[in-house]
Amino acid sequence: MFDQLEQELERLNQIHDARERTRAKMKLLLEQIPKGIEEAEAGNAETAAIYLSATRKILSAALSEEENAYKRLMGQQTDSTTIEKTP
Repeated sequence: MFDQLEQELERLNQIHDARERTRAKMKLLLEQIPKGIEEAEAGNAETAAIYLSATRKILSAALSEEENAYKRLMGQQTDSTTIEKTP
């Protein structure tokens, strides 16, 4: 019984930690969007493209973190060795 409670507590802590990492990624994303817009409006296409690419990567990482947290919540295994390949 105690082991089950300990395992459940560990699982919930992992989910909480995943949520905190997702929040940090989203905060970073929200900070970067205005900078990218400013660069685009200033006509700096290369820098705007860099911000757009970074925005996509941050959003992708946040969604992946949420997916993994959901799978842990549902008791499924996650594959931590999967790495996103960017085109």
